[in-house]
Amino acid sequence: MFSFGLLSDNKHAAGSRPFITSGTCKREDAEAHAQLISLVIDACEAESETIGCPLFCVASDGESRRGSAFTTLTQKHTLSQGSELFALVGGMRLMNMLVGDNNITADKDPKHIMKRCRNLVLRKSGVMISGTLITPVLLRFHLKEAGLNSIRIDNLLNPTDRQNVPVCFTLLKEIWTLEDPKPTDKPTFVKARNALQVLGTLFRHLVLPFVQVTLSLHEQLVHLSAAAHLANFLFTINDAWTAALPALTYKDIILMVKNAYFCVAKAKITNPDGSFWLILLGTDRLEASFGIVRSMVGTDANADMSSLTTSLSHSVECLNIFSKHPEWDRGPRRLKLPAIEDGNGDIISAVDHINPISWKGDVRLRLVTPITVWNEGRRMVKNKFSSLGLAKHFAELEKKGFDLLFPFGNQNDSDTDLEESESAGDSYAGDSYPSNQSTPHFDINAAHLEESESSDPLTLEDHIDIETTRNGKGKYDPFVDVGNGKMVSKA
Repeated sequence: MFSFGLLSDNKHAAGSRPFITSGTCKREDAEAHAQLISLVIDACEAESETIGCPLFCVASDGESRRGSAFTTLTQKHTLSQGSELFALVGGMRLMNMLVGDNNITADKDPKHIMKRCRNLVLRKSGVMISGTLITPVLLRFHLKEAGLNSIRIDNLLNPTDRQNVPVCFTLLKEIWTLEDPKPTDKPTFVKARNALQVLGTLFRHLVLPFVQVTLSLHEQLVHLSAAAHLANFLFTINDAWTAALPALTYKDIILMVKNAYFCVAKAKITNPDGSFWLILLGTDRLEASFGIVRSMVGTDANADMSSLTTSLSHSVECLNIFSKHPEWDRGPRRLKLPAIEDGNGDIISAVDHINPISWKGDVRLRLVTPITVWNEGRRMVKNKFSSLGLAKHFAELEKKGFDLLFPFGNQNDSDTDLEESESAGDSYAGDSYPSNQSTPHFDINAAHLEESESSDPLTLEDHIDIETTRNGKGKYDPFVDVGNGKMVSKA
């Protein structure tokens, strides 16, 4: 499905407008995806005057194979040094400068990344942070020491509830608000608590730009810069790699941050006296369209291509009607973001659904200089964790000519099947960085074998397709084996 949305403070003008639906057998390769996406991009560029603005970026919600297609389309060449865009972002150290035609960039949905962060700490294999292995058992112990009761901890660490956004935000908040260890604590406790605080700092910098409505655009970008630099350090230091962050999650964090900076720079060029809302990036607005469709069909949740297309067309008509009569729009009543607290216990946000109208921070573009806020975020993490040697680490990356997206220097890595399925939670597929004398090789399949076994990346529809074609005879079987000999009716 393809949809476009304007970066506007008018929620009806900024609403998602689906305009293409395309059926899939889930067997297309990345090249086929790239051809279709390229056709849509060309159409949007050709109609930019009608739409009212140029195309800034393309965003994905996490469907498999799309990551490689996005790489093909948005990392074609290095940003021209003579362009207006380069003048705004060219001086950002360690920023990847690969772009597509018309300087288009790829975006990753922030909420999907946040859910992956929660799933990360639920891995049985644990998370390696600066040489300390954090397992769910260890995390449970520290949460209990922080005063949380067992029932609440069980809810936060429930591995079967991976798509729950309120639980996701709450767990990440509990980690980043863990207090400093006491002088009387045992060394092992202190070491684990310090590692959790480093991980919690990463979560905080990733989450706050999208939920703390009092932040200015300057502060939002500082947080994102800090998140990108800290993620790079955790991913590459002490040969951690996927033991610290799955390659897919790491790359998506960097791509999300890169796109935010590039989009702000593009907006400064096209409308320097305007404003910019980071919360409009990603695919969240498309979810609102699905909500409208769901309210139309009622209990009939299943839809064929024809009925879905019709309902989506009607949802666009609803947006157009609300644009003329905004007083008729009562808004969604069940989209709720949980109250988030900062380290002082202050409520950051308790609004039903964050949008440009509810955002209180100053987001004027003329008050933001991308290079300045990028360097400020870098200094923030270097100063906070000076004992970990971040300054030396970043200096070595610069000396080698590497960047955050390619911390090992090879820009020809294949991204095929890196994009995780939305239904797969935190399962990942084939990615490796180059193997040479200076860069050890790792295999994401091997690193997450246990994780992949515990979370099947195939949906029920995938299993049905496999079962009906496995024997090569096309023989129909009304049941499908979903594992451990359990048979489920295909009906």
